[in-house]
Amino acid sequence: MTARRLHVFHPRPEALVAAVAEAAPGAEVVSLRTEEELLGCFGEVENLLAMRPPRRHWGKARRLRLLQMVGVGVDSVLPARDLHERVPIANASGIAATALAEFALSLILALEKQLPRAVRQQDAKRWRPWVPRRLEGQTVAILGLGAIGRALAERLVPLGVRVVGTRRSARGGPEGVVAQVLPPVSTAEALRQATIAVVLLPKTAQTQNLLDGAMLDQMPEGARLVHLARGGIVDEEAVLERLESGRIGGAAFDVFVEEPLPDASPFWAQDRLLVTPHTSGFFAEYAQDLARLFVDNVERMERGEEPRNVVDRERGY
Repeated sequence: MTARRLHVFHPRPEALVAAVAEAAPGAEVVSLRTEEELLGCFGEVENLLAMRPPRRHWGKARRLRLLQMVGVGVDSVLPARDLHERVPIANASGIAATALAEFALSLILALEKQLPRAVRQQDAKRWRPWVPRRLEGQTVAILGLGAIGRALAERLVPLGVRVVGTRRSARGGPEGVVAQVLPPVSTAEALRQATIAVVLLPKTAQTQNLLDGAMLDQMPEGARLVHLARGGIVDEEAVLERLESGRIGGAAFDVFVEEPLPDASPFWAQDRLLVTPHTSGFFAEYAQDLARLFVDNVERMERGEEPRNVVDRERGY
């Protein structure tokens, strides 16, 4: 019997290749670093684990049975109109929910306790006390109550936080956890209640530039903003203007339109902004967890079952 062949497309594939090989003993794991390497064997690829695969070449992937994305977001591959509808696109939803929720909570606390200010003062050897804000009693609006949003809500409520949120279906929110679940058309209403807003939305045609200046102004004066979704959902220039004026009291961004963030970006110099390098969803065991999901989905396909985490191409998530 021919050994199962699994392809991994990633600019630094070593950890993923090793993890897939461990999760699928006996399989041949093929490492692909560049677009040229992938396109050179596209016609033979059946099961592909990929980070940002090239667009407009799916017609060449004649034998492709499964496209497993490395992360949760699939905006880098959609719309994949030339990818046959029989090929499911699966994302990594769920495996990073806990890590992302923890990261979001740490950013919220860092903003409320003004920890970036502490780091700047330590670097300058300045001893200037301040009065931190208390998280208890505040309202956090979570825009996108998926697996990550639910995990975050479950961590906030025991701290005495009131949580409201948005999701495509206003029903089905975390029972007994979220005080109010609103549909996307009521995003402004959610923001008006929030001293802190957390953006966890998928990037789709509907969410592109959703948080523009007018939407940001729905938040109370001095509210804080945490952005862990995708660059392009939040109007970055509008955020900078409101940070400068104090209209937004503080922000933490893990994602940007242009990544890596250029040296000349004004975000670096904004004292009220905490920048992290698109790292919120990763953790030490990520490669192993992702490899197990990929191999499990391959095995499900071989048994004629639907893979886990199949993306709705029309919705974009």
